[in-house]
Amino acid sequence: MDWETALCRIEEFKGVTISRDAVMRMLAIEEEREVLVVQMDEPGQLAYELFRIDAAQADELEQQISKIRSAIATLDREMETLSTQTEPVEWDLLCLDEVGGRALVISRQCVVQRPFDTVGSRNWQSSGLRSWLNGEFLESQPDCVRIRVLETPIDEVKDRVFLLSKEEVRDYFTSDSQRVATYLGKPTWWWLRTPGYHQYGVASVDSDGRVYDYGMDITFDGGVRPVLWLDLNT
Repeated sequence: MDWETALCRIEEFKGVTISRDAVMRMLAIEEEREVLVVQMDEPGQLAYELFRIDAAQADELEQQISKIRSAIATLDREMETLSTQTEPVEWDLLCLDEVGGRALVISRQCVVQRPFDTVGSRNWQSSGLRSWLNGEFLESQPDCVRIRVLETPIDEVKDRVFLLSKEEVRDYFTSDSQRVATYLGKPTWWWLRTPGYHQYGVASVDSDGRVYDYGMDITFDGGVRPVLWLDLNT
């Protein structure tokens, strides 16, 4: 299988995972939330002024504030749910195994911003990011992609989705400009899977495309570019 054929096959794996309605609802939620915040501020100020005069009225206003806060929390949860319904991932070809009929691909841009881990692990094998990629992220992909993802040995474990190491990112991208990636249209830094030089760091690629060996703190929200091997014969 040549490169042109492989690229054509990868184009077939985009799938469709979002409707325009979800985007419009997210915009509407932002407007609703702004209105509610204003509504919450007004009775809050009035409750403060009435506190010494009429405790009953103040209590009633506090209840009103509580209801508004509950409504805001509901909107926030809905927004979070909608935010996971991202556009189909666009994949770029990194390496083609012509004999094996498989292709190594990476997301063209960052699909999300997440911590590498939240409990202190900078090792890929025990990281929260590894669990998310091989769980929630993989399950969110269309069937045409998911059924073709191959399991492969990565740093003494077997994964279907992983991140590049600092050695691999230098091998597959030969210049800084090739490594530049965006999230929501803005250039951003993104995670690698190699531990950094400091105690709580993991190597990354900065927004200018330079490899940062020293490492970013694992609890920071960094860009994520999933990598996987696709079976092109299926």
